[in-house]
Amino acid sequence: MDIFRRKDDYEVFAALLRHTLDVVPLELHAYVFMRNHFHLLVTPRELNALERAMHRLDFQYAQYLNGRYERTGAAFEGRYRSTLVDTEQYWYACMRYVELNPVRAGIAADPRGYPWSSYGRHALGEHDPLITPHPLYLALASSPEGRERAWQTYCAEALPPSELEVLRQAVHLGGVLGKLTVPEENT
Repeated sequence: MDIFRRKDDYEVFAALLRHTLDVVPLELHAYVFMRNHFHLLVTPRELNALERAMHRLDFQYAQYLNGRYERTGAAFEGRYRSTLVDTEQYWYACMRYVELNPVRAGIAADPRGYPWSSYGRHALGEHDPLITPHPLYLALASSPEGRERAWQTYCAEALPPSELEVLRQAVHLGGVLGKLTVPEENT
């Protein structure tokens, strides 16, 4: 089911997300809003921040949708799915996966042509109040212009099919993406 039907649906969702980020300790590093789903790349700053943010966002957007389109029920099908990203390689891959989603879906020929993503912030330097730059993005170059050029270059190529499949499985199944190590117990 489409969760975004008109331009103002996207705008309302973005405003609700901005308000959620103001009250829940969660940093948003990348996003895309597609017609029937969305992706967020976030860093929670407290144990249950992600759960609280998603519950709040789902509840508030469902209220909006139900009032706007004379419907009932939840905005989203089932509980959100999350994946822990545990390596730099996969963090960059996830960010590219998120921001290139409209291109893979055939909605935009170029990510610059899609307004409902963080690509404009990362590759073009556009102001985006939703985004908190991640240290890995900031490490791409010492200047904003250098980071933008680096991100444009990185996103100029599609994700390799094998990497894309790993990311898709992680998105659908959850779990850990990378090499999570658990400290050994002292005996």
